[in-house]
Amino acid sequence: AGLTMKARGHTPMVQGLCAALDAKLRARIEDVAAYLPPAGPPASGQAPLPQQDSAGFDRFADSGRVQETLQKESASCITALSACARGHLDASAKLLQEGGGGDDEQRRHHLAIVLFVARLCRAIPELCPSLRLAILGAAGVTSPPEAVRPLPRALAGEARSVPRGGRTTAWTELSEELGALSLRAYDAWSRNVAQVAVSEFGSTLRVESPGRVLGSTPNWEEIEIMEETESGGSVASKIHLPAQAQNAAQALLFGLGQAMGAVGAQAVPRVTRQALLEAVMDGVLTAYEARLQPAVGMHARTAGTTPMCQARALQLLFDLRFMHGVLAVRPEGTRGSSAAALCRIQAVVDDLESHVDPFDLDVFTPHLHLHLQRLLQRTNVLFGVLTGTERQHTGRPAPSGPEAPSLLAMAATHARFALLPLPASSLASQRRATPPVRRGPATAQAPGVDTRPPGALFRQLASHDEGSQPGSSLFKLGWLSAITK
Repeated sequence: AGLTMKARGHTPMVQGLCAALDAKLRARIEDVAAYLPPAGPPASGQAPLPQQDSAGFDRFADSGRVQETLQKESASCITALSACARGHLDASAKLLQEGGGGDDEQRRHHLAIVLFVARLCRAIPELCPSLRLAILGAAGVTSPPEAVRPLPRALAGEARSVPRGGRTTAWTELSEELGALSLRAYDAWSRNVAQVAVSEFGSTLRVESPGRVLGSTPNWEEIEIMEETESGGSVASKIHLPAQAQNAAQALLFGLGQAMGAVGAQAVPRVTRQALLEAVMDGVLTAYEARLQPAVGMHARTAGTTPMCQARALQLLFDLRFMHGVLAVRPEGTRGSSAAALCRIQAVVDDLESHVDPFDLDVFTPHLHLHLQRLLQRTNVLFGVLTGTERQHTGRPAPSGPEAPSLLAMAATHARFALLPLPASSLASQRRATPPVRRGPATAQAPGVDTRPPGALFRQLASHDEGSQPGSSLFKLGWLSAITK
């Protein structure tokens, strides 16, 4: 149960509050249970409950009014609770939006309030079964759910706002209200996280003194290429290209991953994660556009920015494509906004490529693309909390020339523990599957000299034992051959 609660994002404080609320509602239901009819027909062998006693009192006469009163009181209780939570959410969200929440301690305090509201409103329908029983009644809880036909993805958003079959109950309205309040709280949290992350990245990108540029730029990779001369020959030359993102970009992505992991990335709604990534990417593009604006005269000297050279443009171009590869989302039903974002990215890329020599750009582009794909694969696990499960698999980059493999070769045998006895059948099958090794012509050796390699005697005994008595025993001489490998 504890692991399930963690997976759902229910903190101990939320669980305690929901348990207290559920206990109060259960006590209220038990008080009026004697005046409500049973949910279903009596079990076999059980006599039906009499509705009238000896004095002629019908205790189920006002069952409808009792159920209606219980439903209204329970709904009003949750409405008052949601109104209180909405008030705290509005106050904290306003303070977070105005100045980022003040200092770090105040910001953490307001973020804790916002996250508590989001988790509580999401957990009440799940952790308070007595609330559903009080609103729907015993008959509504025990009745089987209606079969829902799956709708196309394009109509799924419209189907959420349309009641199924016109049977909008009080429980449905209450659940939708709590869910909307939870999403609103998560949106306030995502906006603040994106605002803080983008402001730090923008300040780092704006102030670029030569010392800070050299300190934050990673080491470039040296690549040897072959160029054709005018006479038709080929000459080898070496170029240096970025293979890692700079510190500001890595800090931005790592900070977002920490923020997502702190609140439970598996419990954050997908819509909230997409909104967070879109806001961060929009802020990154804004910072790039501000950096690429021409600054002349005194303004350029006071801003502390260095002129855009070819090396700096290549590094910024690599960082932008890397961040876009990590933060790119595929929102459903928002093709217009995604197209606008792609247009902005292309405009920034064109501006950065204008600072690079066209001939050099044609030579650098394939290698930059290869480095980018390799970096995305290496950081797929580190930043996987941002991409989600739908973008965990990426294509393998095509090998370019005599490149050293980044993965170790697969072992010839699957024995992980060489000192443990292995079944003889598995060792024999491995020996049959292994192709024979061709040896060169035998050379004459002096008589009396043993030319067998170390361990040959053990292998001979093991093969003799396996060939003479084939069986499934684990304790044979097969472990000796495993030791000698």
